[in-house]
Amino acid sequence: SLSLEPGFVKAALNRAELFVDHMDRPEEGQAICDRLLKRPLELIDAADAYFIKAKAALTLGDLRTALAMSEKAIGLASDRPEFIALRGGILFEQGNYRKALAELDRAVRLAPEDPDTHYRRGLTLEKLDRDDEARKAFADASRIDAEHYPPPMEISSEDFERVAEEAEGVRLALVVFAGEAFIALPLTHDRDAVLTYLRALDSGTVSVRGSELA
Repeated sequence: SLSLEPGFVKAALNRAELFVDHMDRPEEGQAICDRLLKRPLELIDAADAYFIKAKAALTLGDLRTALAMSEKAIGLASDRPEFIALRGGILFEQGNYRKALAELDRAVRLAPEDPDTHYRRGLTLEKLDRDDEARKAFADASRIDAEHYPPPMEISSEDFERVAEEAEGVRLALVVFAGEAFIALPLTHDRDAVLTYLRALDSGTVSVRGSELA
């Protein structure tokens, strides 16, 4: 019985999380958790199983199930910041940005050195047009883990124009992004066309907003 072998339960949970987080096999992770939840489990193990099921459902795009599973996990372990941050991420994907921010704020208070939570919080603040706060959240993520959350590289339009003018014989393209990206100009040798498009850019070019136009 798994209830008599807690070490095996932990190993099974680790395997399920590996399938979901690193092997792109969320269905298999869900199946392991479903089998475990049919057995008597310690509360902490049951909470972890629901958490993994929530991540798997989110990966599969089933936001309703993901939210329900995350709430079950939080119901069993209400002070786990990773559970709360996940619920915030699910609410974000549902477009409920104010509730998402409330969850992520709470997660940051519980785990102030988790870069991913700061980053998710920055994305949410962008959606709420709170750009200065979003930049600070991204900066906090970069401060904690610059390798995985590097600060954005910035170049002025004047510097870009200079590079474009000097790029003889090189094809250039212009991709514009803020909240989303699109190709403004495909690869071309026509430097004048690139400069014309560049000079025409403004904050209305991209319909989905972000903290920066780039």
